[in-house]
Amino acid sequence: LFYLTDKPEKAGWMPDAEKVALAEVLEAEKEDHVGKHGNPLKILMYPKVVFLCCCYFCFNWGFYGANFYMPTQVAAFMGSEVNFLVGMVSTIPWLISCAFIFYFTNRSYKTGNCATIVSLCLFLAGCGIATSSVSNPYLGILGLGFGVGGILAAMPIFWTIPARFLSGLELALAVAMVNSVGVLGGWCAPIVRQWFTSNMGPEWG
Repeated sequence: LFYLTDKPEKAGWMPDAEKVALAEVLEAEKEDHVGKHGNPLKILMYPKVVFLCCCYFCFNWGFYGANFYMPTQVAAFMGSEVNFLVGMVSTIPWLISCAFIFYFTNRSYKTGNCATIVSLCLFLAGCGIATSSVSNPYLGILGLGFGVGGILAAMPIFWTIPARFLSGLELALAVAMVNSVGVLGGWCAPIVRQWFTSNMGPEWG
């Protein structure tokens, strides 16, 4: 905290020319974004922000639903109780997730096409979660890997999107709003899954 600085002009380790250039870029971005929507509180109802809230709600809904019940689901695939072997097999979806995160975040960095890559990740996640409901254990575990991996790969890329059209106070409010709504997805997922399991059977859950 003592080493980091909050403005380019305070960065003693940066050459003067770079300080000036970076300060000009930041100022231009600020002028381009700030005040575009008038009252900063109105940003909470801005269509793009509302859309991001819905996206992040679904992120957490899918992720927490899969994450919380993964050992139970893997145990069902293996026809056993939750034990050490089930825990070891449950690492397979997380290894797939690592590959997803590495590939898609690098792809996003190289192309800059964040929205398309997030959409692709979520498409793969949706297909994976749907596939994880089959009875075949190999397809089921692969589906869990795609489901969790797609969501985890999309998350860091997703958080670069608000800064593409907002900055300053508007950006802070939007991020807080999106994160707050997203948390509700993680809260709802286990409750809804349990309701479906209790009332419509485990295959629906």
